[in-house]
Amino acid sequence: MPRDVETPVSIRRTTSLVAVLLGWLVNLPAFAADDKAIIVDEGLAASADVLPVTVAAERTFKVADFRFGEYVVVSSKLGMAKGHTSGWLSPFEHDENEQKFTFVMKGAAPETARVAAVQRFESGPLKRHEVLPGVTVGVDPLSGAKDNLVASIELDGETAATWKLQLHVQRNVAGASEQARASMLTDGTREIEIRNVSSEAPEGGEQAMPARGYEFHEGDRTIAALQYYGGGYPTSKRHLVVYLRNDLDPPTRLLLATAMTAILQSKINATLN
Repeated sequence: MPRDVETPVSIRRTTSLVAVLLGWLVNLPAFAADDKAIIVDEGLAASADVLPVTVAAERTFKVADFRFGEYVVVSSKLGMAKGHTSGWLSPFEHDENEQKFTFVMKGAAPETARVAAVQRFESGPLKRHEVLPGVTVGVDPLSGAKDNLVASIELDGETAATWKLQLHVQRNVAGASEQARASMLTDGTREIEIRNVSSEAPEGGEQAMPARGYEFHEGDRTIAALQYYGGGYPTSKRHLVVYLRNDLDPPTRLLLATAMTAILQSKINATLN
């Protein structure tokens, strides 16, 4: 009978990192490939500012110091992950963690955006495909882990507003495959849908480790995109790229830049939980 076990965060993180390392070894040829780029909407590609993302520093209990274009994190706080494991070290192991973080982001204008985020992680036994009663083969590529990011984004200034970011991700334990489901950014009136995008063309062949990112859609327009993985091992921070339409108003650009920064931090958190 599985028992609930309160497991130290360091042990859970070590177990998670071992799984990630095993995934890296399996996909080593793909990691050695050249940097890749997501395929963004043609309209966005023609009218976007393309902003490479740098990580100036990573400090304990702080959000990573992401910088791109005129946008920078000016203050932050990263809480410790808290959670528990059921059936630890058994075939029925189930792990749940929660981590909170806050930060303030600023562009060239005096206005800022304040973020309060909660990220919940859940992982369980790998799901296998049942081909006959009691007979299973392979492993579901997206089984094993999922995380839900919910963040409040408060914009100050003349266009003060509060937005809610929701990003629901399902991935395999090694982080080599993942998909976002039913994700969005909304203020209760406007709604910006977040969709998966990769370096795989619809008519092209399947790539072992494609570049991955998200497009942000409002109405019939793609207004922004984020590439959060562009080559190397799954936790690599190289070749991170932001695409922002250059005809958006400053508050919307700040909103999108802030939401994408929260998503980038959530990817770091996910590798440690």
